[in-house]
Amino acid sequence: MHFTESPLFSEYCRPLGYGEQYLVSATLGFRRFFGSHSGANIAETVIKVLDTYQITSKLGYITTDNATNNDSTLVKLSKLLALRNIPFKLEIMRVRCFGHIINLVVKGFLWGSDWEAFEKEVNQAEEYTMENEKQALKAWRTKGAMGKLHNIGTWILRTPQR
Repeated sequence: MHFTESPLFSEYCRPLGYGEQYLVSATLGFRRFFGSHSGANIAETVIKVLDTYQITSKLGYITTDNATNNDSTLVKLSKLLALRNIPFKLEIMRVRCFGHIINLVVKGFLWGSDWEAFEKEVNQAEEYTMENEKQALKAWRTKGAMGKLHNIGTWILRTPQR
């Protein structure tokens, strides 16, 4: 069984017959979460879902993005599994989400090394005002051709003539 974290999602192969198999995906848990989203709390929730389906010992690979709470989740999960004598080699069994990696690479390529500061600058307004919109469009203009393309797309989407 292989899992992604949010919601707890499983993929496994199901036999078709005569040696053929197909991939099955299923949402196993979509739990209401109380408290902080710390690694320890998330790991406890994951264990509860796995225990509910009695599949804790069948855990294969886990796919997560690069958030730090996912790092601490998997460290805590590996400790919880070790207490049950269930082998889980974190270095091998963690798979980083390829889509998330591509997203980070593209942002870095398009917006430069400080893309997080840029996103914060264009998304800083708590409410929509014309002045905030002007500031965001001005920030996008500093990004060259891609910024201009963004502003053209924004204008097209906001006009009733499209």
